[in-house]
This record gives sequence, C-alpha cells and structure tokens, in this order.
Amino acid sequence: MKASSDLFDLIKSLNKSEKRYIQLNAVHAGDKDYMKLFAAIDKQNEYDEGIIKKKLSKERFIKRLPAVKNYLYEFIMKSLAAYYADLSADSRIRHFLNYSEILFDKKLFGQSLKVLSKAKKIALKYNKNLFYYDILQAEQLLFQSSGMLKEIELHSNEFYIESKKILGEEDNFVEYKKLFYQVYIRYQKGGLLRDKDDLKQLNLLMGDPLLKSEEKALTVEGKRTFNLIYVYYSYLIGNTEAAYKYTKRLTEFVYPSDDLKGEIKYISSIRNLLSTQYTLKKFEDMETALKKLHQIIPRSEHSTIILDYCLGLEISLYIDTGRIQKAIAVLPKAELAIKNNDRNLKRSEYLLLQFNIAIVYFTAEEYSKCLHWINNILNEKSYQRKDIIACVKIMNLLVHYELGNTELLEYLLRAYAKEIKDNSFFIERTFVEFAKNSLCKIASQKDMLSALSGLKEKIIGMISSESEKKLLDAFDLTVWIDSKISNKKMEVILQQRYQK
Repeated sequence: MKASSDLFDLIKSLNKSEKRYIQLNAVHAGDKDYMKLFAAIDKQNEYDEGIIKKKLSKERFIKRLPAVKNYLYEFIMKSLAAYYADLSADSRIRHFLNYSEILFDKKLFGQSLKVLSKAKKIALKYNKNLFYYDILQAEQLLFQSSGMLKEIELHSNEFYIESKKILGEEDNFVEYKKLFYQVYIRYQKGGLLRDKDDLKQLNLLMGDPLLKSEEKALTVEGKRTFNLIYVYYSYLIGNTEAAYKYTKRLTEFVYPSDDLKGEIKYISSIRNLLSTQYTLKKFEDMETALKKLHQIIPRSEHSTIILDYCLGLEISLYIDTGRIQKAIAVLPKAELAIKNNDRNLKRSEYLLLQFNIAIVYFTAEEYSKCLHWINNILNEKSYQRKDIIACVKIMNLLVHYELGNTELLEYLLRAYAKEIKDNSFFIERTFVEFAKNSLCKIASQKDMLSALSGLKEKIIGMISSESEKKLLDAFDLTVWIDSKISNKKMEVILQQRYQK
C-alpha cells in the first residue's frame, strides 16, 4: 500500500516563519529526534518513504515510522494552532471557551463567568453568531450549576429571545448560502450562459423571495452573500457593469481587521473589485484600490497568496496604460511569488502570472527574458485556457522573429500550421498564415509594411466576435503591428492609445 503523503504535503505548505516557530517549539519540547524526520521530508521534492528509511536507518525511531509520522503531524498542527491563536477571532473565542470550561470543572464559577464575558465581547464585535449562541448556553449551564437563581431569573427571558434570534439569523444565512452555491457552480462550469434553457432556469432561481432585496438578509454575512450571488449572476448574463456595482457594494461590508478571516475577506473583496475594474477599463479606480492593497502587511499564507493573485492585475494595469517601467518594477514580486508559492497558487493563476510577466518583457523588447517565460508556459501540458495558449504561441513566433532565429521560426511555423484546426481562433490562423507568407519571406520594407497593414485590417475586422476580442484583450497583437508600421516602441504606442 502506498505510504500517505499527508505529512509531506503539510510540511511543504509551511512558510519560513512557521517552520522557525515549529523548530523552536521542538527544542523546548525536547523533540529533536522527530525534527530529523521533519528535515529529511522537507528536503524532498516528492515524497519517497523508501529514501527516508534509508537516510534515517540508524535512528531508533525509524522502526516506528508510522507512529512517529502521526506524532510529528499532530505536533505541527498544535504548533500552528498556537502560532495563529491570536490572529483569529475564532481562535481567541475557542481559547476563552476552553478556559471557561476548565474553570467551571474546578468550581471557580465567578472566574469562568468573567472569561465567558471576554468571549462574548469578541463574538459581538466580529458578528460570530454561532459562537455567541454557544456562550449563551455556557452561561445558562454555569448559572444552573452554581445555583445562581437570581441570575437565572434575571436572564432567562433574555437567553430565550437572543437564542431564538441567533438561530433565526443562522437559518436565514444558510438559505442564502444554498442559493449562492447554485449560482456559483453555474459560473464555474462555463462563465457566460448562452443556452436559453439554462438562462430560464437561472432566472427562476433568481426569483427567490430572498433575492428581492438585500434587506431580506438578517446578518452581515447574509448581506455579503446576497451581493456575491448578484456578482456571479451578472457575470453569467454578461452584465459587467452590474457585476461592478455589486462588487463595489461588497467592499462596504469588510475593512482592515485584526481578525485573520476578516483580513482575508477584505483582501478578497478588493481583488474582486480590481478584476471588475480592469474588465471595464476603470484604471483610475484601480489605482485607488491598489493603494489599499499596498498598505496591507499580510499575516498569513492565505492572505499572501491572494495578494500574489493581484499582482497580475496590477501588471495588466501598467501595460494597458503604457507604464512599462512600473510594470517591470512589479516583476521581482511576481517572480518571487511564483518561486515561493508554486505549490499553493492555483495552477491557472500561476500560469496567468507567468503570462503577464512574458507580456511585460515582450512589450519592453527584452525578448530573451520573454522567451524564458514563454517556454515555462508551453511546457505546462495541463493548462486549459485555449485563448492564453494561442496568445503565447503567437508571441513565441514574434520573439524568435525579433531575435533573428529564422530556422527555428520556420520550424515552429510548420509545427503550428499542423496543430491549427478549423475551430482555432481566427486571429491565430490569420497570424500563422501571415508569418508563413511574410515574416520568413518578405525582404522589402515597403512590402512588409503593406503586409502588416493588411494583417491589422483583418484582425480589427474580427473584434466584433466575443472569443476573438477575448484573445486580443489578453495579448493585443495590433500594438506590435503599429510599432513596426510607425517605427515606435510598443510602450509609446500603448501610451498614445491610453491618452486618446
């Protein structure tokens, strides 16, 4: 039976600060032997238990490897729980509830009540309804067990009213979550809906009474979910302006927070806002949103990863507005994000960030650097975005043309021509045809300019097609064409277009 890689996956997910904290905990706990296993696993790129056993064959604990792995896993999880204990409101409440229970068992009822009071304040501050309900139940039990009859008489009606209110609010929230997943799954399956029957079913769903007004949601989380539902619904029906309206509304429910979950929601809401702003070309609004992100010092790996996702949007903003030097200034962060978070970034996000880096180097005419990132993307066989792959292949041909790699360019053209099918993008087919007939054959400057003008005319004629526009939005080939026709740098072409 194949050995479990759970411990390996957990160790590989740790950042430097977490590893340092775990190692210090191990020293204090006297668990140096177990950390030898930790170090051996951390050095592996893929988990191989056979190699681990050979490497640590002289260690006495190796005979009990399954038990030692379980112990180390538990030790890491306990260390992480302690590391993040003060970062999350949920963790702080859990700690106080545990303390209260311990004090209750020791019959220190007054102290137990004081601790519950602290937990209650946190639950109220961060809208933690279910925790607040648990605290109310704990208080009731404490009053009963300690014989505090006056307290029971004084608070019994309050307990009943508040408990009923909380349960009603949570039931309301669950209904919103159910509706959210029904819309969200439709979006994840294919984005914009084109089938009439699918649209009819979606509109029936959106006719639910709870979706008539945000006021129907009884909690902050319910109101957030209401707006999230309308964000994805707007995307499904192709109404980006409406999506922007609801995305903007979402940011009003979150703010910089000392609660870890609150921080993640805050960063996520700004990221969603940035994405919609970029689609609508609201570049000035993007600048405002980016300033908010730049002020955040992330306190968790999750927060860091979401911020890394935003780097691609920031790079795209600077490219579209012709500020290539600003885009280049972001690249060290982007390259570090790819290096550090290869295991954590979603594969699609990871490759999209590489694509953004490639475009920056291409636009800056640093073709050798661009080629490095192009090859990284093309070597990723599992990537599903056909529009991005088409763009990368076009860029690859242009880079080899600019570098003067004529023989390789001719080889790639033959290979790409065989791969292209009738359902390929028109722009992709048109460019490959142009490259075969012009890039590799035309020597006259006048003839080349004429061929480039003809290519641009064909591409512009396809902008009305949604799929072709999507490809051109990802990599605007006409920028390179205009730079050749006008003998200007691509950066200048972008600046001129933005200023119009």
